Amino acid sequence: MTQAIIDVPKDRIDQVLEFISLLAMIGLVILSIYFYNQLPEEIPNHFNVHGEADGYGHKGSIFMLPVIGLLILILFGTIEKYPHTFNYRKKITKENAFTQYKLSLRLLRSLRMIIHVGFLIMLWFQIQMAIGKLTQMPRFLAVAFVCIIISTIGNYIYRANKTN
Repeated sequence: MTQAIIDVPKDRIDQVLEFISLLAMIGLVILSIYFYNQLPEEIPNHFNVHGEADGYGHKGSIFMLPVIGLLILILFGTIEKYPHTFNYRKKITKENAFTQYKLSLRLLRSLRMIIHVGFLIMLWFQIQMAIGKLTQMPRFLAVAFVCIIISTIGNYIYRANKTN
């Protein structure tokens, strides 16, 4: 059985999530370009759980997060057009389709925004380490990033199960 194809308009929260995500994406590009010439030839590009650099690469690797961010922007933007094809925890009916689609789209937009803002913060600290202003990433950064993603997914699951 094919699920209903319905239009789910964006509300204010969705627009804010997309705007923040886009700003963070622009910030990724600007930071990378602005600091590229100030970077040494070899920069830290991998960090252990303590925030210490344990991998290095060419300064061109500074563009990795903006490229991944752009791919996420394109991928999420594309799949958001097809909420009727997603797997849902509940059977989709005429009565619950709109709410379930809206929740799943909000999850995608939230995750995209979290990833882009997280990448922007990580890129900032990576640059600061590369130019010698910091010796390590903040230890809480990776843990906070993962906790925010897990809590966002958990909130979605809770709300999706709560609806009819």
